[in-house]
Amino acid sequence: MRRGTLLTKRIGRRRRSCVPDIWLAFLPHSHIDGGRFTPNGARGRLARTRGSASFVTYDSDDDSRNENPKGVAILRELEFPVMEREIVGLEHTDLWIEKDSPARPEMRDWIANLLRTRLGTRAVRGSAVDSDGRGIAGIRVRRGHWSITGADGHYMIRSLVPGRRILAPAKPGLTFVPAEQEIAIATEDVNAEGFTEQPAIG
Repeated sequence: MRRGTLLTKRIGRRRRSCVPDIWLAFLPHSHIDGGRFTPNGARGRLARTRGSASFVTYDSDDDSRNENPKGVAILRELEFPVMEREIVGLEHTDLWIEKDSPARPEMRDWIANLLRTRLGTRAVRGSAVDSDGRGIAGIRVRRGHWSITGADGHYMIRSLVPGRRILAPAKPGLTFVPAEQEIAIATEDVNAEGFTEQPAIG
């Protein structure tokens, strides 16, 4: 879309947004936030992507040539996964992805690797069982991303960026203990506490 970088970053970095938990990565071309408009807030705004990977492209002759390297530098200071490529002769255009460029095969490889490795994100694993300890299938466990328990009652939620989450299980007619649980995602995958069905009273 036209001005895709400005829009995606605007949405992706909203203070209370759940987008970083839904979008696996950003592929912005030109106008990445380097503080051109409000210099003192760029670091805080980019920090809201919370570790999502970025592949930043730009033309050194476009009108944001000084902004892009600054934005990339901020992402590196934050230790977020980022790749940077200058595409000479491309300028600032909404048709940049349609034009031939040495970066296009690299971008495709980056996306394929991203989908395979989930770079910059972690997974949460857990289970939902009945009062006898048997797994319950079809329980939806969610917070931003979500997963459904399999026949053995286990679930896995992938592609979560670091931060705190509250997980909650749901299935019509069933209640669980705990009703929700808070987890902290840092540098490793998380094995969450299991959810146990609470039998109906009476």
